[in-house]
Amino acid sequence: MHKLLIILLCVLLVGCMIDQNDFSDASDVVPMIQIVSSESDIMKVVYPNINGEGEDGFGYKVLALALDKSGVDYELTFDDTLVNNDRIRQEISSGKISIADFGYQKEYEADLRAIYIPIDKGLNGMRICLINQTIKDDFIKSESIEDLSTFTFGQGLGWADTVILRDNGLEVTEAQSLESAFEMLNNGRFDVMPLGANEAKKLLELYDEYDQIVLDEAYILRYPFFRVFFVSKDNNLLYESVLEGLSLAIRDGSFDELFEAYYGLDGLLDDMQTRRIIELKNDDVQELYEEMEPFIIHK
Repeated sequence: MHKLLIILLCVLLVGCMIDQNDFSDASDVVPMIQIVSSESDIMKVVYPNINGEGEDGFGYKVLALALDKSGVDYELTFDDTLVNNDRIRQEISSGKISIADFGYQKEYEADLRAIYIPIDKGLNGMRICLINQTIKDDFIKSESIEDLSTFTFGQGLGWADTVILRDNGLEVTEAQSLESAFEMLNNGRFDVMPLGANEAKKLLELYDEYDQIVLDEAYILRYPFFRVFFVSKDNNLLYESVLEGLSLAIRDGSFDELFEAYYGLDGLLDDMQTRRIIELKNDDVQELYEEMEPFIIHK
């Protein structure tokens, strides 16, 4: 079992009570790490252009917060080349990119090292669907996975969700980028694009030129899933710096402040309460997801 999760379970065993919507109440769960580096060294960190959001993306903002809190001298730069998740993982391994955040899949750890703090609070596993408006009346009648299987789903190339949806018997078309996914959904190349509950509305606003896409108001597709940072296996300083900085940000409440300012958690939770849930399985991460329980928001 991973070191962070052993610490987490020990805290739970002594009866730590945690508000699942507030990371600051999980302050005893996250570990403290002593970071040792040369005072003259500046750690250079390169972050990719995920989903075309650039420096406005939540992951970039969390990374900057964590590095600030870590106390390590660093220089954070942004690679504005638009790349998909498969390419990002390759570039972390090659050293062109230092770190990125995306949905967890166990197989990624063959080449990369995960930082086990879910920066999305598990909301990437509560999917709100963008749909082509031509199927809106039929989609709202869905009550099960079997009903959903009559529609074609779309995801970006390299998204972990593609495997999850296919494992649940759904047909998935992959797009080369998020922008092309929106274009394909708009043109009816597929019917439905599930996105994290914390992402769907923001991304629909970002790509508002596609007038055939509407936000489904009825459902949440829920499965065990979360978004974490990944670094190369040999980048120990960056791993320790981000883990330490995130831990401090959770303790002092600054992470929750950033999350609320970016996503508007209260309004998001209110919206989720009105939706029906269709459960999907994700056996690959079920055990790890349960061990992260203190960090996860529940509808």
